[in-house]
Amino acid sequence: MSKIAVLVATWVVALKLLESDVAVAALVMTATKVLCVLPPLNMGDVLVARGAGFKTLASAATKVVLWWSFVIVLGIAAVSPVLGSFYDHYPRTLFVSLLCVAGLRVLGESLQVVPLVGLRMDFRYRRVALVDGAAQLGASVLTIVLAWSGAGPWALVSPLTLAAFAKAALYRWSLGTDPAPMAQVHDDPSISRDFRFAGGAQYVHSLVDTAPLLIIGRCADEIQTGLFAFAFNLAAQANAIVGSQLSGVLQPVLSSLSHSGERQVAGFLRSLRVLSALIVPVCLTQAVLAGPLFLLVFPERWQPAAPVFAVLCLSEALFFAAAPTMALLRAQGRFRAFLAWQGAHLLVAVVVLPMAASNAGALGIALTTTCLWAVSLPIAVGVAARRGGVGFGISLKVFLLPWLTCLPVAGASWFLVRWLEDQGRSGSLGALLIVGPVAMACMVLAFRWTQPETFADLRLIAGRVLGKVFRRFR
Repeated sequence: MSKIAVLVATWVVALKLLESDVAVAALVMTATKVLCVLPPLNMGDVLVARGAGFKTLASAATKVVLWWSFVIVLGIAAVSPVLGSFYDHYPRTLFVSLLCVAGLRVLGESLQVVPLVGLRMDFRYRRVALVDGAAQLGASVLTIVLAWSGAGPWALVSPLTLAAFAKAALYRWSLGTDPAPMAQVHDDPSISRDFRFAGGAQYVHSLVDTAPLLIIGRCADEIQTGLFAFAFNLAAQANAIVGSQLSGVLQPVLSSLSHSGERQVAGFLRSLRVLSALIVPVCLTQAVLAGPLFLLVFPERWQPAAPVFAVLCLSEALFFAAAPTMALLRAQGRFRAFLAWQGAHLLVAVVVLPMAASNAGALGIALTTTCLWAVSLPIAVGVAARRGGVGFGISLKVFLLPWLTCLPVAGASWFLVRWLEDQGRSGSLGALLIVGPVAMACMVLAFRWTQPETFADLRLIAGRVLGKVFRRFR
């Protein structure tokens, strides 16, 4: 239900908001990520790494994360006028107000940390998924209401801030009991040090993640920025649905296998293969259907975003490995390796992205971002898997095999969809409703011959999911 609400909200946003509205909201949310130098939820990674003993550190962790969150919120409010002047394409008062409201989200996330860790350590991921889904549903409904009532960029910013506080309350209610009994609580100075170290690595990743939007927001006009932001948010849905949940599940599991590097890496590579067999077909299908999708679903002013969306879908077909790789590096305690990977990626990005934005706008940024991840991610997977004695060639196959499996079907589908588009709207509708689903099914089925073990895992997962669905309707 929450995913349907997200799609409806995306359509309403495209219908009611201008490119400049989407651009300023995206820049504000991106700037908030950049200014949040120590993301609160990274304290959860520190506590998970401590294992069952995290309960004795919950009180100290809460104090540390709340203190830093208050400092960050005040810092965001202090620098908001400066950023409002820097991004002078947009009304300064509006930009500052949006940024201050978006900054409050940091406080909501700090309140999530301890109850969320308690649920993760108890492997209550179904409960976490229900809470996340409920919060996302509420935020999407509020976005629809605000967008329809003419709230402009507020329809995108304020629901996310409210959802952060709602998730904190729901996590605590779901946990039921305080994970840190007062008799067992003690302060540990290392908790603050580890939080700063882990947060620093994650912060560099946030810079990598937000660099394309921040750079195009400065180097191009609000139209190009809005087109890129809209296409990026739409393309990222497949990985957002799977990746956010998987990362939270993987780190505790991989941490429990830290005594055996080979088993840990074997589990990591197996999860990547299964993910690739799901994400790559979905993303390549989205790329093929970009033209009919934007023609039939979104207003005409968003049509220039179709090729940007197609390229970003190709990027997402590589990005599936990011969340598991970060989870493994954290579980291994290799925060320096994590920092080096993201730091090197960032250094290259800040050199090449401004040139791409200035010369080719949204499409140039999308193409450059895709090329950067095509180089960066295979290297990162190879570094992460090396501790388990796995060579770089095996790590590279995680990317090559799914792409080689899916590209023949995707290529043939692309030519068929282009022909159908020439037949008019009815042809585009046929491409969307028939060619797309058939092509995606063929890509997934092709794994039966190219990666039979991965296909067997997919069948097992599909059987479990369908079993749960059927049981609900009995």
